[in-house]
Amino acid sequence: MWRKVANIYGVKPQTGRFDANYGTTLLRNAQHQFHYMEPVRSGLFVKGEARDAKSIINSRGDHFIVVAINNDKLYLYRRNAPSHRQ
Repeated sequence: MWRKVANIYGVKPQTGRFDANYGTTLLRNAQHQFHYMEPVRSGLFVKGEARDAKSIINSRGDHFIVVAINNDKLYLYRRNAPSHRQ
């Protein structure tokens, strides 16, 4: 699984903000191909000036996504068991 987040608000007025989206989830299959998953299906909705996202696993084997928002707290999303539906 690969996730990408990035929004940049601190730019000159004539340039405008760089609002990407609320986060992108790409799922990799056995053939190493990536498939896009809509935010409504993935549950990943990141608001704000996101800078980075990392996957972590705790000592019990639970998967989480940590998202860094500029001048804000870290956001922690718990990853559910993967679904094998297409």
